[in-house]
Amino acid sequence: MAGGSVVGRTVIAPGMMVMVVVLGASAAVAAPGDLDTTFGSGGRVTTDVASNEGAGGVAVQADGKIVVAGSTWREKTGGDFLVARYEPDGDLDPTFSHDGTRLTSFSSVYDAATDVAIQPNGKIVAVGTAAMESRFAVARYQPDGSLDRSFGSRGKVTTNVGPSDDFAFGVAIQPDGRIVVVGYTSRGDFAVVRYRSSGRLDRSFGGDGMVTTSLSKGWDMAYAVALQTNGKIVVVGRSDAGGGDFGIARYRADGTLDPSFGEGGIVTTHFSPDYDIAADVAIQPDGRIVVAGGTARRDGQLALARYERDGTLDSTFSGDGKLATDFGSLDHAWGVAIQPDGRSVAAGFTAAGTGDCALARYETDGALDTTFGGDGTQTTDFASDYDSCRGVAIQADGRIVAVGTTFGGPTGYDVALARYLSG
Repeated sequence: MAGGSVVGRTVIAPGMMVMVVVLGASAAVAAPGDLDTTFGSGGRVTTDVASNEGAGGVAVQADGKIVVAGSTWREKTGGDFLVARYEPDGDLDPTFSHDGTRLTSFSSVYDAATDVAIQPNGKIVAVGTAAMESRFAVARYQPDGSLDRSFGSRGKVTTNVGPSDDFAFGVAIQPDGRIVVVGYTSRGDFAVVRYRSSGRLDRSFGGDGMVTTSLSKGWDMAYAVALQTNGKIVVVGRSDAGGGDFGIARYRADGTLDPSFGEGGIVTTHFSPDYDIAADVAIQPDGRIVVAGGTARRDGQLALARYERDGTLDSTFSGDGKLATDFGSLDHAWGVAIQPDGRSVAAGFTAAGTGDCALARYETDGALDTTFGGDGTQTTDFASDYDSCRGVAIQADGRIVAVGTTFGGPTGYDVALARYLSG
């Protein structure tokens, strides 16, 4: 037929042929693990506020806006909490503190936020450390970015847990509005603090709102917390046992260790004869616990372990409940999230190349999901030097958001976000 092409018995006009080619190309591009080109610039966003920014926590609001917590440096106030909110397309949200970013100072030295959570009423809770005497620091913001003056002292709370320096790293919001913050003390113990919605210490937890736990005779550090549907609190980090192992403690609602979990409420997991560390935790809908971090095995690998509800390793996951993934050199996971279909996504860092953000997705049995990035892994380069992802979240539409830090050249370090297609 003149002016057309014949494929089998189907006649395709020239204009339709162009459409088919374009659609075919788009389908080829839109593969799981690929950067989402509708987000920022080619799937990536960097934010420079003052000097040397970095992000450690991320949460997605019900309306799809993305909230990130980290730190920045200013000459007058030193390091400050940095909270930024982004539109679903990656633009800074001008309805949040006028330009999408909010800085909060607790001291004249260095304050840094490490995690963030969204309350059901839309208020934003950021946690970290106030460097003046190194205390747990918590700030709560209204949805418009202003400090919530009904919380603590004009929106801010600091807490001294141990005899000297304390460092907070993770936060979770209970259904009743109480706030659980975890970290460690100068004695090298897990520290868990629970606040009422007003910011006051919850004295029904541990008697004074604070609990410390020693997992070993050495230096133990807690980095993340997750809540089970039965109200129990799962805290993960590093135990000094065995030279450095995954360390997990589970607490009952009153702050006492849960004797039905591991040995008296504590579990340690050994990957290598050297250094292993758990950095994040997520709870599956069936109650199993997924923990991500790093192991010193083979010069550093991303490490994952899955546990039954009683703390035993889940043998249906990678054969023995634990696995390690090699990206090339000095690999480490800092965040983990569970998709609605049960697959696990871990985000972190690899030193391979110039140092990049590294993601891996796993099937429910622990095998790498080869539909993701072609082999189950994906790396993202933001700049020619150091890039690292520190947190990960799953949007309601399944897309994956990872946040962290990139070296931005003359401006120092910048906040970095990337969004990936899930498939």
